[in-house]
Amino acid sequence: MSLRKPHRKSRNGCMECKRRRVKCNEQYPCHNCLKYQTDCIFRTDLAPQRRSPTEPGKSFGNANQIASKSVIGAMESLAGSSPSTTARRCDFEARDLELMHHYSTSVAKTFSRRIDIQDVWAIALPKHAYSCSYLMHGLLAISALHSGWLNHDSRHDYTNLSTYHLHKFIALFREQLANISIENCVPLFGASSLMVIYVCAQSALVSQPMEKDSLQIKMIMNIFSMCRGVETILAPYRGEVHQSTLSSLLHKDYSLVGDPSSQHDNSPSREPQFFELQRLITNQKFESSELNEYLDALAKLKTAFNFMDVASKPLEAGAAFVWPIMLQRGFMSRFTQQTPLSLVLLAHYCVILYQLDGYWFLNGWYRSILAEIKELLPLEFQAWISWPREVCGLAD
Repeated sequence: MSLRKPHRKSRNGCMECKRRRVKCNEQYPCHNCLKYQTDCIFRTDLAPQRRSPTEPGKSFGNANQIASKSVIGAMESLAGSSPSTTARRCDFEARDLELMHHYSTSVAKTFSRRIDIQDVWAIALPKHAYSCSYLMHGLLAISALHSGWLNHDSRHDYTNLSTYHLHKFIALFREQLANISIENCVPLFGASSLMVIYVCAQSALVSQPMEKDSLQIKMIMNIFSMCRGVETILAPYRGEVHQSTLSSLLHKDYSLVGDPSSQHDNSPSREPQFFELQRLITNQKFESSELNEYLDALAKLKTAFNFMDVASKPLEAGAAFVWPIMLQRGFMSRFTQQTPLSLVLLAHYCVILYQLDGYWFLNGWYRSILAEIKELLPLEFQAWISWPREVCGLAD
């Protein structure tokens, strides 16, 4: 009689897997939560944090681990499988000079409309990459992705190139992210910013008409989670980044988000719309905690719109990430549940994406997300997305 391998029970799985009584792989986000796009919460996330007097940095430990796993998970879920093993490593690396040249002369200029910020992407960041292999793989990955976007006939080859370098990037980046410090925070900031653009670009390519079956809302939730994770990880090191050669990426406009003196009422064309949205939310039969979540998300959406008004023109692509970075973590589950009110707010967010559609890595987002929301939204809520659809030129 054969001996059965003993089964090791674990009580460390996430709360969602425990609720569903399925096996959890105990990574964040876990396999099941990624698959079903549910909020992945571990019991340790809810435990109070103890501050060690001898190790002040430990207070960020748990939050950083959660955020790091969120960032890596978002990249892995969009990275897909590795390129075919029949392709030799040298076949990919022989193209590195081509990709680096394309990045420095073309791709870097597409990330911003300001010359000083373009110089950071084209000159300062590659200088860090010369001694930072994960960052170099990141530059080559996004260069290949952009080449595929430009050359439709060669898209398959460039996609394989991009995926090869992305997998290399993730493996090396994961190690550094787990040991962030003053010494490595600047290249990590640059790499994180680059990967936010990469994930956006990959999603934008999938949002093109040829890929109508894609689930855009799930993809944008991955991006929201990644943005929030990057912000959490790098917040303690913002001072170091401000003093580095990448400081221009922290444009002064973004300080306006948290500055009450810079805020003003919505433009006359938007004010009635936001007033009606607030009334819609307050008229729902919500528990107080859920009501506060929706009202907070609406208030932060208004802040994101106000930021668009006061920020320097032409608008930088970073304006697309103001709202997701400010959202409460708990509210993200409303998106994954695709509640009608969360979809209505997301439809209004598409007006911001519409104003940034000129960036290739955001191109087409607003259109595909609004189309999916229209399909998902119950009939009685359809009228609530008329305004964003009209502003975006998609009125019926």
